[in-house]
Amino acid sequence: MAFRRFANSLATRLIVISIATVALGLVMRMTLLPWVVRGSLQDVVMGQQATLANYVADDIDAKVRARRALLERLAIELPPALLGQPEALQAWLAERQMLAPLFSHGFIVIRPDGRGAWADFPPRPRQRSSAFHDTDWFRRLVQQPGFVLARPRLSEASGAAELLMAVPVQDPRGRLLAVLAGVTELDAPGFLDLLQRPRSDKGADFLLISPAEQMFVAASVPELRLQRTPTAGVNPLHDRAMEGWRGAGVSTNARGGEEIVGVASVPSAGWFVVAGIPADVAFEAMGAVQKLALRSSLVIATVVLVALAVVLRRQFQPLIDSARRMHRMADRLEPLAPLPVVRQDEVGEMVVGFNTLLDKLQESERRMEHLAHHDALTGLPNRRSLMDRLTQLLALAQRQDRRLAVMFFDLDGFKPVNDHLGHEMGDRLLQAIATRLRSGVRQADVVARIGGDEFVLVMFDVASREVAAELARKLIDQLAQPYHLGEQEIRISASAGLALYPEHARDRDHLLARADTAMYAAKRAGTNQIRFAGV
Repeated sequence: MAFRRFANSLATRLIVISIATVALGLVMRMTLLPWVVRGSLQDVVMGQQATLANYVADDIDAKVRARRALLERLAIELPPALLGQPEALQAWLAERQMLAPLFSHGFIVIRPDGRGAWADFPPRPRQRSSAFHDTDWFRRLVQQPGFVLARPRLSEASGAAELLMAVPVQDPRGRLLAVLAGVTELDAPGFLDLLQRPRSDKGADFLLISPAEQMFVAASVPELRLQRTPTAGVNPLHDRAMEGWRGAGVSTNARGGEEIVGVASVPSAGWFVVAGIPADVAFEAMGAVQKLALRSSLVIATVVLVALAVVLRRQFQPLIDSARRMHRMADRLEPLAPLPVVRQDEVGEMVVGFNTLLDKLQESERRMEHLAHHDALTGLPNRRSLMDRLTQLLALAQRQDRRLAVMFFDLDGFKPVNDHLGHEMGDRLLQAIATRLRSGVRQADVVARIGGDEFVLVMFDVASREVAAELARKLIDQLAQPYHLGEQEIRISASAGLALYPEHARDRDHLLARADTAMYAAKRAGTNQIRFAGV
């Protein structure tokens, strides 16, 4: 094997031609190869970081828009007669918090003059007497009524970082009656908790920055959270991003190291996301490439000018072709694809190294794509994937005149499992529940986890209401069977709400809302209960 590698070596082929070109070959290979490969890899990594930043920014933007839409809807629905009735208003807020728990710290209804609040849920000490009129966000809302975001801050009650969003409550003539605010913890599940988790040694760093507030809203580096951004002149790329530039480039991270970053906007909040990966991680294969270049250069021999031109051109043609294809890939003139290994020599080994790195980058992109559409804990489709799939199935059901069923499942008594046995045991229980749900339905049915202990099942071509109810009962009975997790035996029940297309709704959002409402009706009826929409 060693003799074959020696015989196939580019150095072996050139050593018989000339020794006089050793110095020239060394300079050329050590200068040209790293520049070509690093430039091409840098373009590929920059594209990957830009894609990653856009994935994360789109996810955060969707979550902010969902919370804004909820506040604006509740501001329209809030009965003016409840203003000035704290107890009734608090009960109204409690009901909305239970139906749509997007704000982990609940809601506040603030007086129109900003001097205290009429009601809040859940109640927090001294919140009703807070002087909101002194805050920048309240003054902005009064001057120009509309959706506003407050400056993220540390909660006085819990010490956790939280974010307040607010909309005006107005009468038909546009007169300000109150301000409805929602408060969510930045680390709340389903908001910014994944972005703020510390990265692995070879993963990406994330920053969520508010240019208006000049602060880091969230970061995977804990010490940066809620801190001020660097002053102008410290980091040129950061300065450009603060001024509105978006894209990918090379920057210096908070630890002083070189980093390749992608920057993408979160339009609904006026923020932007920075996804960065250390340059030494991105270019870790460069060392091997440089060693190959050095070995091959040391064995170049001398040759007459004509022979040198002919031989070197022939020997370096695969390398030139590879570099040209790398540039074309970087310029998006052709899709990313492995380079052909035309010879088993140093150039071939370099191409194999490039192909290996390309495989790792593409694998990372595939993982990010999978995470964007699947729940990280159970592997089931997430809310985003569910909405896409349900839209497709509704269109198919309409064309083929078929019935479709949506089932909302919510676990009864899941919180005590977390409280008494720990979140790790709770996570294992959720994984076991996901497995039972998936095994209890057809392969074509969609089972998704949309957050917490809530699961959704979409069944296409349901024969009748009774068939849907029978399946829901079978699944609830399966979920009620004991779970043996390690040395623990856990029993838990579930409640289900069902909505049918076209009987209960004809579009995606109303169908989900009807099933969700039916699920809460089932929970109010007790455990292991099933309710249809409208019942």
